[in-house]
Amino acid sequence: MEDFVVANTVSDMPHRFNGTPRRFLVILSCLLVSCLILFLSLHRRAVHAQSANLLTNAGFENGTTGWSYKPSTATFAITSTQPHSGSAAAYVTKIQAKGYAYAYQDVAVTAGSSYSLRGWAVLNDPAITHVRLRIEWRDSHGKIARPEVSLDQHQSEYQQLSLLNQVAPAGAIIARIECYAYFSRANPVIPAMFDDISFVEEIPVAPTATATPSPTATASPTRSPTASATATASPTATPTTSA
Repeated sequence: MEDFVVANTVSDMPHRFNGTPRRFLVILSCLLVSCLILFLSLHRRAVHAQSANLLTNAGFENGTTGWSYKPSTATFAITSTQPHSGSAAAYVTKIQAKGYAYAYQDVAVTAGSSYSLRGWAVLNDPAITHVRLRIEWRDSHGKIARPEVSLDQHQSEYQQLSLLNQVAPAGAIIARIECYAYFSRANPVIPAMFDDISFVEEIPVAPTATATPSPTATASPTRSPTASATATASPTATPTTSA
């Protein structure tokens, strides 16, 4: 009888799942990337473009043109002593009595639109308690609302004031831009100074749509061939002749 020896036996059980974990990770990664892109698209803020400055003579280079002031006891004038830029700046003061004083300019606006006010001011006299930039929203009957930004830290240099993304309320047709100061006593040595006032409309720009990549199908690795058991015949014994 022939005896058989099994050689090169390799179990193919591990190869049935060869590449499965890798394929799962690739697909999961693609899904996570897609979800992240979708999340960013939904939460991306709209970009805003700014219109030109809506104020006339915003840097006071043309004197007081385009501006008025209140109350009648206030003084509103132009100086070349300390401009923020250019050759001129404006100042307001009170000569005879304490109280408020402001320069202003009226600008046509659209209700529901967004606007930003910026400017520079010098507050450098203890007789002036604070300065402000204000937007007085007005309809055909008068004032509706008055958002403002205030400065009360005294220093010799210009400081910036900003009032950003203010939405004109329903019914508003005019924004009265005010450069305001309050005086605790009359006739300060250094008046409240203003320069480079900017009032612009913030125009929303629709964000560009971003295509979301689809997960790419990844081919499964080819299963390595499994060696089959090979039957090997035992050599046949050769008969030996007796002497």
